[in-house]
Amino acid sequence: MQIITALSGISVVLSLLFVARQTRELTRQTRLNNRIGTLGSMHDSLEMLHEIQAIFTDRPELRPYFYGGKPCPRRGHRREMLVNIAEMLADTIDYGLMVVKLMPGTEEYEGWLNYALFMMQSSPALREHVDENPDWYLAYRRIIVRHSQHAAGQRGLAETHDSSL
Repeated sequence: MQIITALSGISVVLSLLFVARQTRELTRQTRLNNRIGTLGSMHDSLEMLHEIQAIFTDRPELRPYFYGGKPCPRRGHRREMLVNIAEMLADTIDYGLMVVKLMPGTEEYEGWLNYALFMMQSSPALREHVDENPDWYLAYRRIIVRHSQHAAGQRGLAETHDSSL
Protein backbone atom coordinates (compact mmCIF):
# COMPACT_ATOMS: atom_id res chain seq x y z
CA MET A 1 0.00 0.00 0.00
CA GLN A 2 2.86 2.39 0.82
CA ILE A 3 4.37 1.74 -2.62
CA ILE A 4 1.12 2.75 -4.32
CA THR A 5 0.92 5.92 -2.20
CA ALA A 6 4.55 6.76 -3.01
CA LEU A 7 3.99 6.14 -6.74
CA SER A 8 0.86 8.30 -6.63
CA GLY A 9 2.78 11.11 -4.96
CA ILE A 10 5.58 10.88 -7.52
CA SER A 11 3.11 10.91 -10.41
CA VAL A 12 1.39 14.03 -8.97
CA VAL A 13 4.75 15.81 -8.66
CA LEU A 14 5.74 14.80 -12.19
CA SER A 15 2.35 15.96 -13.52
CA LEU A 16 2.76 19.33 -11.81
CA LEU A 17 6.26 19.72 -13.23
CA PHE A 18 4.95 18.87 -16.69
CA VAL A 19 2.09 21.40 -16.36
CA ALA A 20 4.55 24.08 -15.19
CA ARG A 21 6.80 23.40 -18.17
CA GLN A 22 3.84 23.55 -20.57
CA THR A 23 2.65 26.82 -19.01
CA ARG A 24 6.11 28.34 -19.37
CA GLU A 25 6.25 27.23 -23.01
CA LEU A 26 2.78 28.65 -23.68
CA THR A 27 3.86 31.99 -22.17
CA ARG A 28 6.95 32.04 -24.38
CA GLN A 29 4.88 31.26 -27.48
CA THR A 30 2.36 33.98 -26.59
CA ARG A 31 5.14 36.57 -26.23
CA LEU A 32 6.62 35.50 -29.54
CA ASN A 33 3.24 35.74 -31.29
CA ASN A 34 2.70 39.20 -29.79
CA ARG A 35 6.07 40.35 -31.12
CA ILE A 36 5.30 38.98 -34.56
CA GLY A 37 1.93 40.75 -34.52
CA THR A 38 3.57 43.98 -33.40
CA LEU A 39 6.18 43.77 -36.14
CA GLY A 40 3.45 43.12 -38.71
CA SER A 41 1.45 46.12 -37.54
CA MET A 42 4.51 48.39 -37.50
CA HIS A 43 5.40 47.16 -40.97
CA ASP A 44 1.89 47.97 -42.18
CA SER A 45 2.18 51.48 -40.73
CA LEU A 46 5.50 52.10 -42.43
CA GLU A 47 4.30 50.63 -45.70
CA MET A 48 1.30 52.97 -45.68
CA LEU A 49 3.62 55.92 -45.00
CA HIS A 50 5.98 54.87 -47.79
CA GLU A 51 3.10 54.78 -50.25
CA ILE A 52 2.40 58.41 -49.44
CA GLN A 53 6.11 59.25 -49.67
CA ALA A 54 6.07 57.75 -53.17
CA ILE A 55 3.59 60.44 -54.19
CA PHE A 56 6.16 63.08 -53.25
CA THR A 57 8.81 61.24 -55.24
CA ASP A 58 6.56 61.30 -58.30
CA ARG A 59 5.29 64.83 -57.63
CA PRO A 60 8.04 66.70 -55.73
CA GLU A 61 6.20 70.01 -56.15
CA LEU A 62 3.61 68.72 -53.61
CA ARG A 63 6.12 68.02 -50.84
CA PRO A 64 6.34 71.65 -49.56
CA TYR A 65 2.63 71.54 -48.73
CA PHE A 66 3.38 68.80 -46.20
CA TYR A 67 6.97 69.34 -45.11
CA GLY A 68 7.56 73.02 -45.79
CA GLY A 69 4.58 74.84 -44.31
CA LYS A 70 3.27 75.94 -47.70
CA PRO A 71 -0.43 76.88 -47.43
CA CYS A 72 -2.98 74.81 -49.29
CA PRO A 73 -4.72 76.62 -52.18
CA ARG A 74 -8.31 77.63 -51.41
CA ARG A 75 -9.75 75.99 -54.55
CA GLY A 76 -8.91 74.12 -57.70
CA HIS A 77 -7.53 70.77 -58.78
CA ARG A 78 -4.36 71.08 -56.72
CA ARG A 79 -6.40 71.68 -53.55
CA GLU A 80 -8.43 68.53 -54.19
CA MET A 81 -5.25 66.53 -54.67
CA LEU A 82 -3.69 67.93 -51.49
CA VAL A 83 -6.83 67.28 -49.43
CA ASN A 84 -6.81 63.68 -50.65
CA ILE A 85 -3.14 63.23 -49.71
CA ALA A 86 -3.78 64.90 -46.33
CA GLU A 87 -6.57 62.41 -45.66
CA MET A 88 -4.33 59.45 -46.53
CA LEU A 89 -1.53 60.85 -44.38
CA ALA A 90 -3.85 61.50 -41.43
CA ASP A 91 -5.20 57.93 -41.71
CA THR A 92 -1.65 56.57 -41.76
CA ILE A 93 -0.45 58.63 -38.80
CA ASP A 94 -3.57 57.83 -36.78
CA TYR A 95 -3.10 54.10 -37.48
CA GLY A 96 0.58 54.27 -36.50
CA LEU A 97 -0.30 56.05 -33.25
CA MET A 98 -2.95 53.43 -32.43
CA VAL A 99 -0.48 50.61 -33.09
CA VAL A 100 2.09 52.18 -30.78
CA LYS A 101 -0.53 52.68 -28.06
CA LEU A 102 -2.21 49.27 -28.28
CA MET A 103 0.49 46.79 -29.25
CA PRO A 104 2.80 45.36 -26.60
CA GLY A 105 6.47 46.12 -27.06
CA THR A 106 6.09 49.34 -29.09
CA GLU A 107 7.00 51.81 -26.36
CA GLU A 108 10.33 52.47 -28.07
CA TYR A 109 8.58 53.77 -31.20
CA GLU A 110 8.40 57.37 -30.00
CA GLY A 111 9.19 58.31 -33.59
CA TRP A 112 5.51 58.03 -34.48
CA LEU A 113 4.56 60.59 -31.86
CA ASN A 114 7.35 62.95 -32.90
CA TYR A 115 6.50 62.53 -36.59
CA ALA A 116 2.79 63.16 -35.93
CA LEU A 117 3.55 66.38 -34.07
CA PHE A 118 6.06 67.50 -36.69
CA MET A 119 3.59 66.90 -39.51
CA MET A 120 0.86 68.82 -37.71
CA GLN A 121 3.24 71.79 -37.41
CA SER A 122 4.70 71.66 -40.91
CA SER A 123 1.61 70.88 -43.00
CA PRO A 124 -1.25 73.37 -43.15
CA ALA A 125 -3.12 70.94 -45.44
CA LEU A 126 -2.90 68.11 -42.89
CA ARG A 127 -3.71 70.40 -39.96
CA GLU A 128 -6.78 71.75 -41.77
CA HIS A 129 -8.02 68.27 -42.65
CA VAL A 130 -7.61 66.89 -39.12
CA ASP A 131 -9.19 70.01 -37.60
CA GLU A 132 -12.19 69.72 -39.95
CA ASN A 133 -12.67 66.00 -39.15
CA PRO A 134 -11.74 65.53 -35.47
CA ASP A 135 -13.94 62.46 -34.99
CA TRP A 136 -12.09 60.59 -37.74
CA TYR A 137 -8.67 60.82 -36.04
CA LEU A 138 -9.16 60.13 -32.35
CA ALA A 139 -5.62 58.92 -31.63
CA TYR A 140 -4.12 61.85 -33.55
CA ARG A 141 -6.37 64.40 -31.85
CA ARG A 142 -5.59 62.91 -28.43
CA ILE A 143 -1.83 63.44 -28.80
CA ILE A 144 -2.30 66.91 -30.28
CA VAL A 145 -4.44 67.96 -27.31
CA ARG A 146 -2.03 66.35 -24.83
CA HIS A 147 0.95 68.04 -26.48
CA SER A 148 -0.84 71.41 -26.59
CA GLN A 149 -1.72 71.17 -22.89
CA HIS A 150 1.86 70.19 -22.04
CA ALA A 151 3.25 73.06 -24.13
CA ALA A 152 0.81 75.51 -22.49
CA GLY A 153 1.89 74.25 -19.08
CA GLN A 154 5.53 74.70 -19.99
CA ARG A 155 4.84 78.26 -21.21
CA GLY A 156 2.99 78.96 -17.95
CA LEU A 157 5.95 77.72 -15.93
CA ALA A 158 8.34 79.85 -17.98
CA GLU A 159 6.13 82.94 -17.58
CA THR A 160 5.87 82.36 -13.82
CA HIS A 161 9.64 81.93 -13.64
CA ASP A 162 10.25 85.08 -15.72
CA SER A 163 7.84 87.20 -13.65
CA SER A 164 9.54 86.16 -10.42
CA LEU A 165 12.89 87.47 -11.66
